[in-house]
Amino acid sequence: RPGRVAPLVCDRRGRYRGCMFERKPPIRSTQDDVVELAEDIDRFVVGLAERIDDIQDAELAQREDQVAQLARVLSGDADRLGYPGMAMSAQGVARAAEDGPPAELQETIAELTELAQRIRQGHRGAA
Repeated sequence: RPGRVAPLVCDRRGRYRGCMFERKPPIRSTQDDVVELAEDIDRFVVGLAERIDDIQDAELAQREDQVAQLARVLSGDADRLGYPGMAMSAQGVARAAEDGPPAELQETIAELTELAQRIRQGHRGAA
């Protein structure tokens, strides 16, 4: 698609290709202490990479309607399971998919991807 922005790729030292940034801390669920949600949180975090991949694949296929739908469902799940930052970011992806230019959509997806990585790092089951 014209105006396409190359995705940001983070190396193992926490640097994006071509620039430096401060490594951000892992993210934990605000619902970690709710025993009844423990299994749901585990499933959410384990399935997060696949969900982000699905959003990225839909964006690459220029299926903005699908991007918006996937992002809204992700936002609801993230909100319920104690990840308000991810919920807000996913809502931003949905809005960008519906109304924004391609560069804005790609930027919001990159931010969502970074949050997913930080959530994975902060999850107690992550190795």
